[in-house]
Amino acid sequence: MQDYKEWYTYFTQNKLLDIINTSVEEHVEQALVDQKETQEKYKKLVCISCWNKYDSESYALWKIYSDLSKGVMITTNIERIEAAFANTEEQIQVSEVKYLDYKKDKIKMGNMNYPIIHKNIHYDYEKEVRLIHKVSFKSGLNYDWSQEENQYGKYINVDIDILIEEIIVSPKAPQWFFDVISDLLQTYNIEKGIKYSDLK
Repeated sequence: MQDYKEWYTYFTQNKLLDIINTSVEEHVEQALVDQKETQEKYKKLVCISCWNKYDSESYALWKIYSDLSKGVMITTNIERIEAAFANTEEQIQVSEVKYLDYKKDKIKMGNMNYPIIHKNIHYDYEKEVRLIHKVSFKSGLNYDWSQEENQYGKYINVDIDILIEEIIVSPKAPQWFFDVISDLLQTYNIEKGIKYSDLK
C-alpha cells in the first residue's frame, strides 16, 4: 500500500455528532456493492468505512460528501487506524480500492471480496481506502440486522482519541458552525485540533 502522510474522511455535521455521541465507537456503514445474485446475501454481511488517501484536501470530495456550509473532515493515518482498532474484538481489514474500467476489465467471480475492493474507474479521483468488517457467519449468509443498534451498519469499539488526528471544518462553513463543532468537541472531552479547511 502506497504511503500517504494522512487519510481523510468527509461527512456532514450530523454524522460527526453520531460518531461523537457513540463515544468510543466507530460507525461502520453497511456496504452496498453490486454483485450477482449469489453475492447478494454475502454483501449484506460486509460493513465498510470509506477513507481517502491524499497529501492534501480535495475540493471535489468536500462538494460530493459534505454540505459545503456544514461539513467536517477527520484526518488520520494508517498507524492511528491500526492503533485505534487494536483492542477491539472485531476483525477489521484495510484495503485500497482498485479502480476498473468495466468496459474492458471483468470482475472475477469466485472471490467474494473482489467487488468490495473494486470500483468503477470513473471514481479513481477518490483514492479510496476501505476499512472492512464482516459480521458473523454463524447463521450462514443471513444476518439479523434488527439486533443491531444501527440497522444499516455496525458500531465497533474504537479509541476515538487515537483515531482522530485533527478535525477540519469545510471551507464554506460560517463561523457559527465552526463554533458549534468546537463546542461539541469540548462537551465530549475530545481534545483534538480543529481548524478551517485550507481551501477557505
